[in-house]
Amino acid sequence: MIAALIVLVFVGAFAQRVTGLGFGLVVSPFIVLLLGPYSGVMILNLAAIVSASLVLSRVWRHVDWRRLAGFVPSALAGIIAGAFIAHALAAPWLEGIIGVTLIIALTVSQVIGRTSFVAHGPGWVIGTGVTAGVMNSAAGIGGPAMTVYAVLSEWEQRSFSATLQPFFAFTGIASFLTKYLIDPGRLVALPWGVWAGILGALLAGVAAGGRVAERVSGLAARRAVLGISYAGGAVTAAKGIAGILGIA
Repeated sequence: MIAALIVLVFVGAFAQRVTGLGFGLVVSPFIVLLLGPYSGVMILNLAAIVSASLVLSRVWRHVDWRRLAGFVPSALAGIIAGAFIAHALAAPWLEGIIGVTLIIALTVSQVIGRTSFVAHGPGWVIGTGVTAGVMNSAAGIGGPAMTVYAVLSEWEQRSFSATLQPFFAFTGIASFLTKYLIDPGRLVALPWGVWAGILGALLAGVAAGGRVAERVSGLAARRAVLGISYAGGAVTAAKGIAGILGIA
């Protein structure tokens, strides 16, 4: 189980370096299975901080800092709400709701994205920040909400991918601290050897992703982002529904 987790951390870090997101979507379902939905997401938040920071060190020149600042206040509000939801809601219901919402949101964005509609204005930024904050705090997967906004606002891929990294670092820190303050006793301690393996996988995944990131077109990267997001939503929804029905 630990070996599989480390492999998935590598794949997630690779995906995040190439597309801007994917770490939480790849790792979240497995780490929740291994450590539980509350503690598992807290551990995921810590790993995501490191992953985003490593990628940021390579793409910081393309970060849209002004745009990022618009998401931070509403994301923080969403993180606090998501932490209380995660604490109060049974894990299967939480996973099922998040997974289904993910799939619906991505599908709607694709339908609207084929029209002339363009999202603009502070309302979209606030709504996206809140949604991403809730989902990051509750399930460790705030990226899809940002993907929906990127599609609808026609955000250029390189800038979008780079700006996600400080956003993920911020939401990871805020999510972990909020949930730890609410219930510190639910954090599972991992052996140092496991943390060393996770760090090594993060470094290797980011390095490997960096070798191919500049060779991938914006369209291909966006398709990969959407594919990863759909896959993460489907796995999360299936696990939650199975738990609700008592077959998992």
